[in-house]
Amino acid sequence: MSEGNALAAPPRGPWSRALQRFARHAPARCAAWVLLALGAVALLAEFFAPYGLEDARPGERHMPPNWGFVDARGAAHLVPFAAELELGYDEHHRRAWRAVPGGEVAVRFLVRGAPYRLLGILPCDVHLFGVADARSDAPRLLVLGATADGRDLFSCLLFGARVSLAVGLLGVAISFSIGLAVGGFSGFLGGRVDACVQRVLEALMLLPGFYVILGLDYALGDRARTAADGPPDALRTFLLVVVVIAAIQWASLARVVRGQVLSLRERDFVLAARALGLPSWRIVLRHVLPHTCSYAIVAASLALPGFILMESALSMLGLGIRAPQVSWGNLLASATELSALRQRPWSLAPGFAIALAVSAFHLVGDGLRDALDPEAESTR
Repeated sequence: MSEGNALAAPPRGPWSRALQRFARHAPARCAAWVLLALGAVALLAEFFAPYGLEDARPGERHMPPNWGFVDARGAAHLVPFAAELELGYDEHHRRAWRAVPGGEVAVRFLVRGAPYRLLGILPCDVHLFGVADARSDAPRLLVLGATADGRDLFSCLLFGARVSLAVGLLGVAISFSIGLAVGGFSGFLGGRVDACVQRVLEALMLLPGFYVILGLDYALGDRARTAADGPPDALRTFLLVVVVIAAIQWASLARVVRGQVLSLRERDFVLAARALGLPSWRIVLRHVLPHTCSYAIVAASLALPGFILMESALSMLGLGIRAPQVSWGNLLASATELSALRQRPWSLAPGFAIALAVSAFHLVGDGLRDALDPEAESTR
């Protein structure tokens, strides 16, 4: 009976075996769950964030986190609360925030707040958590404090995850599409076409990437965006950052893919396709490039952190996503001064988010590299 079942069971394909090897890679598996959680939070940021990006209170700029379990009078609470803070002076006559006795508001889950559209479609006004007081002058819940313009840093961090992760994913999709196509056709056609393409790739790879991005952003940014007066300008800024970052990141991938195609084009299945009279573009797209997918997947997972870091660096320098739109980079700009960092250490929260996402992508990339290694199966 067992032999019959074994004979009836279909053999596992290479992708199924690779997925099983990846599942056995514990760090990569945990990192994949972290990335899925980040993606879910970014996609449903309106629900997870207590407040929207437009909810700014200039009087609360740089306010510290105001939640806890013990109030200003020393009384303990079973559930967390949001304390009302006022700006005053400490014993050294320096401006400091202090709690107002009796100004605590309980924190609740699934509270009603500012209306929004879930996934951009469904009208909703329920947030995961928030204060259980609908008064306009009630204290807000500031989990990570407030930003320089008086917005909730935690909410901005969730909305910034959507922008930063989207820049990385779209940038990788654009650059890798170009790199695969150019490298595939260059290696397959060979001759003068390949020689000309390789000279262009060498010139692109010699350029200092970060400074080229700064130059392109400066040259194109003044025309493509204004002072961010509305959604159209924000969308143009976002697309500009994606295109600028992807523009010079595809050359190295195209070079590696071209080397793989040079060896693949002499394989029997390619020679058979040529003998059947199939056009070159069809052979490359349907028979050659699929054999480079394993490398492309690993390279993309390892390149994603670079795109996120590049966007963060540009935005932190004021050359990428600009206020009132948020990304992890421009949120981190307020933590560049050491004196401000001593007073507001919570402003480093975007940096921890960047480190978490980058580390998770690297671990997933390592796991994919081990899972898709053709020698891994032979050593087992």
